[in-house]
Amino acid sequence: MVNTNVMNVPTKIFIAILVLFLPAVLLAIILPVNEYDCDAPLAVFILVIPIYLLYGAGLIFFARSYLKKSIRFYLVLSVICCIILVVITPKTISAMHELTKVNGTLNCEAKYNE
Repeated sequence: MVNTNVMNVPTKIFIAILVLFLPAVLLAIILPVNEYDCDAPLAVFILVIPIYLLYGAGLIFFARSYLKKSIRFYLVLSVICCIILVVITPKTISAMHELTKVNGTLNCEAKYNE
């Protein structure tokens, strides 16, 4: 059991925010890549950028807290943040790959130019 006396209020709030973002993470993982439309990098990144920022900050924060205080709960949280970032990255890369042609232009440009 975690000794909550060693965690300060900002840490508890940050953990609560990470838990509240879990549905967005699940949505980003579950949605198939071909669901994104021609407004695509924006459609993909609206969901993924906040996840990268929040869980990346969580990874750094909890890893530093673990190194300073040697509480295993912080290590577990930093590993969870790292796993979420690793799971989201291939989906983001495949979405960008789906949207681009071989020459690097967006697929939508050809549709709009016709």
